[in-house]
Amino acid sequence: MASLKIWSDEVELQSRLPIDISMPKAYVIANTPFNENHWTRTFTTKTGHVVVARATQKLALSKKIDLRIEARSSLDNVEYETIIGKIEYELGLKETMKVFKNLRKFDTIIDIALQSNPGFRIFANSEAIETTILTIISQNTSFFTYLILVENLLKKYGRKVPWDPSLYIFPDKPQLARMLEKDWLKLKLGYKSKFLGALTENDLDNIETYAYYPVLKRGLDGLKEIKGIGNYTARILGIYHSRRYDYAFYDTYVLEVLNHKYEIGNINNINQFDTWVNNKWPKDPALVIHSLLLEYLPEFLKSHQTFYSKAIKPKKKKIILEKKKYSDKTKQLDKSVILSTTKKVAKKTVKKQTKKISKKTPKEFLEKLTQKTLEEGLHDYIMDSIFPENSNEEPIKNEVINGDKAPKGAKKIEKTSRKKLARKVSKKITKKTPARTSKKKSTKKSSKKSVKKPSTKPTKKKSVKKSSKKIKKKIKKKIKKKSVKKGKKSSKE
Repeated sequence: MASLKIWSDEVELQSRLPIDISMPKAYVIANTPFNENHWTRTFTTKTGHVVVARATQKLALSKKIDLRIEARSSLDNVEYETIIGKIEYELGLKETMKVFKNLRKFDTIIDIALQSNPGFRIFANSEAIETTILTIISQNTSFFTYLILVENLLKKYGRKVPWDPSLYIFPDKPQLARMLEKDWLKLKLGYKSKFLGALTENDLDNIETYAYYPVLKRGLDGLKEIKGIGNYTARILGIYHSRRYDYAFYDTYVLEVLNHKYEIGNINNINQFDTWVNNKWPKDPALVIHSLLLEYLPEFLKSHQTFYSKAIKPKKKKIILEKKKYSDKTKQLDKSVILSTTKKVAKKTVKKQTKKISKKTPKEFLEKLTQKTLEEGLHDYIMDSIFPENSNEEPIKNEVINGDKAPKGAKKIEKTSRKKLARKVSKKITKKTPARTSKKKSTKKSSKKSVKKPSTKPTKKKSVKKSSKKIKKKIKKKIKKKSVKKGKKSSKE
């Protein structure tokens, strides 16, 4: 076996904004966890040589980064410079970030976001196919689940680095083209397996072509023609691979942050989103939104971690019992929640538990029972933890909303019970005289009018509806008797 060859080098940041190498790299397979001062990446040269690049930042937010490059065979100058260029590109060392120079002066929100994460930077993936596969896997998937799925992909279909078995090489183009839907289903990717299994070698070539297309709009349109690639994947590829920030990606988390910061109102589709974003930031809107999202990164990751640590324990075949108390306005519920890592057991426990639980049980109780509900409920949990002021329940209609005063008598109606309210209404209705009837009209019509007349006000209509059936019947009988008497008198006359 050939001995390991090592090269040492140093690269330097060319921007005034510092770099923080410990930030998570969502669409780059960095084989080291975040919150670490080093970063490891595996590459394959055109000649088929496996190369491992290790970047280390000795001082936090330092402009200088030490590099260590490892390979079994010697690299020529072209190959070595290519690897150095890829590292500089992925870390974004040559980006000047000029767009923030003026924005920080006029927009205090962006200034605060940059101060909270001064070393922020977009970490790009220099491999187009790799970025596309990772983006499709990440759709509708939580952060920690995404990391597990990527790790499973590397272990099952990737190759181990010969001198470091803890590192894996991403599957190459021929290997990905050979993989069918059943192969992706083994990774538990669900509906995504259909799209990933349909990717042919021709599609993978087109991904590389359109990712570097000179006109970005045409490149995005070309990517969307490939089955399984939509607006989200195409825009992520443009931002986190091509480093072109004209089109921001659009999802619920982005909308929540923008609405919290700027109160953007109701945006229901991607066209409305593009219009608002381009009017606000004509240049590099995707880069600006990325900086705003990173302000909430610590809370975002923390909420992911706490959510999963409470819901799922890393044990297999054992059912874990956790007692949780949920307080309600009228009752306190004490239920034992059965949680399991296997879907079959979880589904059975959901059916049993939902029969026993009352309708007033909080949503969190049910959301933590199955993996499916975990994925669906994670977004709400994160939003509630990051923006606690938005986590309250919907206000009652009678309360003051957006500065508008509640209607008169609303508070009294809330305080009084239904029985008392029905008594008050019945007394008022019986005291009032029935409606006048004409001599020509029949007694049936006069009786109908007399019933409608007393309930002209909206508050009385609501109160009558809320009253019990017995009181309603009594009121109707009294009104009918009086209307019949009046009708008889009019007929006699």
